[in-house]
Amino acid sequence: MTYLHRNSPHSPASVVLTKVQMDVLIASTPSKLRKDMELTIDLAIRAIARLGGYLEYRKNVTVHGG
Repeated sequence: MTYLHRNSPHSPASVVLTKVQMDVLIASTPSKLRKDMELTIDLAIRAIARLGGYLEYRKNVTVHGG
């Protein structure tokens, strides 16, 4: 899945995940992100990371000196 994420992140997640696995990832995705969502490899990787405790918002935090 990591290989596919690097080479074709916009491929459908159904290439590597079962329907049940995709349903779990969609259910665990915040509602504001899942509206009309088509689960791609990229979104699946992010959803799996969130299940493991990864917090995406930290990536967007700007550190201010002072």
